[in-house]
Amino acid sequence: MVAFLAGPLLWTAGAAEPQAEGKAVPYRTAGADDFQSFIKNWDDKKQPVLYALIQTPAQWNAIFHPAPVMGKNRSFGPDEKEFEKEQLLVIARVMFLPDTDKVFQVEKVSANAEELVLSYRFDEPKTPQSYTIKNYLGVWVPKRTFKKVIFIENGKRRGLLDVSKGQWSIPRMNLTPNKPDAGDGK
Repeated sequence: MVAFLAGPLLWTAGAAEPQAEGKAVPYRTAGADDFQSFIKNWDDKKQPVLYALIQTPAQWNAIFHPAPVMGKNRSFGPDEKEFEKEQLLVIARVMFLPDTDKVFQVEKVSANAEELVLSYRFDEPKTPQSYTIKNYLGVWVPKRTFKKVIFIENGKRRGLLDVSKGQWSIPRMNLTPNKPDAGDGK
């Protein structure tokens, strides 16, 4: 096999597609306790991991549902102005109740001219509980147009969003309220 390095893109002859080897992207994390919202249900048997690139309030509302609770008074979601300068990468799983801060850890966020790559660690909770939750990692990155978003979990590619074809979530989440989702990720 022959490997070629052309700018920030590494390509190996015979490989199905290039792998992003870009520059580091500044980021900040968001977690389940930041807002009074929860991830909406999806068929986690067909698609165990939900991936999304949220760029608008409508996309946020397609993924998250407000959850009013007594006590702490937090907003239901990010201010609309945040989406003018930033976008949110989301990875979600249904799991036994974990120590939420230790399940997902960002390793690196990088980008080249066309691809954004989020590399993260996932440590699945091992202790069975009487119930499960939908836990997620949110990663805010500067707003920029990418053709693809690649999710690397524990060193292996697990998810790909083809943003150039309008795919912003897997499974596909509808932007139209009260309409059933196709669930096929297209």
